Amino acid sequence: MTIQGRRAAAVLCALVLLGACRRERAGVSTAGADIASEPSAGCRAGVLPALRGERQSVRVGTAVREYLVDAPAAPADRPLPVVLDFHGFRGSAARERWSTGFAKLAAREGFIAVSPEGHPGVHLLGTTGTGWSMEPADTRDVDFVRALLDRLERERCVDRRRVFATGMSNGGFFANVLGCVLGDRLAAVAPVAGARALDGCVPAGPMPVLLLAGRHDRVVPPDLVHGARDWWAHENGCGPALDASGCMRFTGCQADVVACEGWQGHWWPSGASERIWHFFRSHPRRGPAVARAPEPLALDPAERLVVVAPHPDDETLGAGGLIQRVLAQGGSVRVVLLTAGDGYVEGVERETGRPRPRSAEFVAYGERRLGEERAALRLLGDGRIRLEFLGFPDGGLEPLLTSHWQRLHPERSPTTGATDPPYDSEARDPDLPYDGADLRAELARVLREADPTLVVLPDPLDRHPDHRAAGLFTLLALGDWRPRGPLPRLLAYLVHWPDWPPGWQAIVPPPDAAAQPLALPASLPTRGLARTMLTLTDAEMARVHAALAAYVTQQDVMRPLLAAFERRTEPFTVLRADAIERAGGMIERGRR
Repeated sequence: MTIQGRRAAAVLCALVLLGACRRERAGVSTAGADIASEPSAGCRAGVLPALRGERQSVRVGTAVREYLVDAPAAPADRPLPVVLDFHGFRGSAARERWSTGFAKLAAREGFIAVSPEGHPGVHLLGTTGTGWSMEPADTRDVDFVRALLDRLERERCVDRRRVFATGMSNGGFFANVLGCVLGDRLAAVAPVAGARALDGCVPAGPMPVLLLAGRHDRVVPPDLVHGARDWWAHENGCGPALDASGCMRFTGCQADVVACEGWQGHWWPSGASERIWHFFRSHPRRGPAVARAPEPLALDPAERLVVVAPHPDDETLGAGGLIQRVLAQGGSVRVVLLTAGDGYVEGVERETGRPRPRSAEFVAYGERRLGEERAALRLLGDGRIRLEFLGFPDGGLEPLLTSHWQRLHPERSPTTGATDPPYDSEARDPDLPYDGADLRAELARVLREADPTLVVLPDPLDRHPDHRAAGLFTLLALGDWRPRGPLPRLLAYLVHWPDWPPGWQAIVPPPDAAAQPLALPASLPTRGLARTMLTLTDAEMARVHAALAAYVTQQDVMRPLLAAFERRTEPFTVLRADAIERAGGMIERGRR
């Protein structure tokens, strides 16, 4: 993204130097010392040596990513906080380490400072260089940070409740993104000279945020930081803001939001590192370290179940057993399939043997996957499952939330080349344009027709962009729908999450894997929500196995992943009605 555009004043904190702001600390709470540490796997007996800018690396997919580590010598059983400090565009870890002084501060204050290296090929300011992705949907840098933390927690004694992120400029934008998408690992974030609103992103929970900006910054428009300030204030449930010695602090927040502006331009302010560390150490990650044990899923007789699936097979992976149980108890089931799965480039290349398949070949692949969907649903429901196929673009659901919201600007599928469903005999409405407003309206129409008592939808925290968007669109459609009675129960299922489900890469599953329960990953934020689990019978498991086997195209390319979902249980997160309100507000802001 080119950092240009609107101009306005950023959030106010008249002094970022160590004067009045330091005396008041912007009203930041000093609470936090009472929160017990959560030791990482690297905590053990002995003494860990000091590290002084040691360059380390970690493999992320096919890429090798590097970072610098500074850590004090310390007993190996004493968990230490971690501060991640991300450099700016066309910067480097070494330059960031020197300019912010976190290495020296870490030695003095007793924490681990990490300066990661960005990736090349970032386009900003009309040029290309090393930096960070600023889009929540781009996970390559987020995956790097996860892998970095995984290694650090194995090799050093880390306090998992006290892992923080800051950064300068492009690195500040990225730290801001991490506050939303990495809430299961981070306790607080402090972007410097770079942040913006994250419309369409769903935070894992309240996140303490300190924003520092300069009123003379000519690179990052202060209006962008304004947007980040207001976005976080909304997401953290804040009340009015108060001016505390020139810095703005919001009141009544579930997690602190503090925003300060100094006299400086586009550089790291004097005293900022000490200020950020003071904020960080006052804001450890709170809440339970582990999720509550899930309750058994109770079903009423004659439930009316609607399952929303982004792609063919998702309904079986997430709720194949539940679908059968509802039908067995006299209920009804509709599966709402949003896409034909026609954007799976690797699958089409494998089918055709061509490195650049034609649009017609992607459509043909979608037709085949629709045939597999119908066969799987027959196996699950003996012809009693109603399929509602909408035909929106595979791999393109998330852009419909923002950049392709209106009919005047429909999305064009990069694989099929279509701007409306190219499946005239299959889609509910083959003339429906690829835009967010129409997807929202069509989902609401399906809900009104089905009048469900139970809706099963993708978890909005799922790592796949289509799954996240499908969950958000479903919540928005639920807000538009006006049921005759109470709102249906809402269950969220998960398909895509790092290193989950267990055995997802195993070529040959362990012989007893299917008999084991499948639980939601411990790293999935609980969000204060209950979890539930359906235990499948042998007959239900056999039908799930048969239904997944019907997805021949997917068995060819991801057999281990599909097999990993063939377990004794199906886990769900129980969403509350306020999830509808939160999703609606976020999507409306994104549309504007």
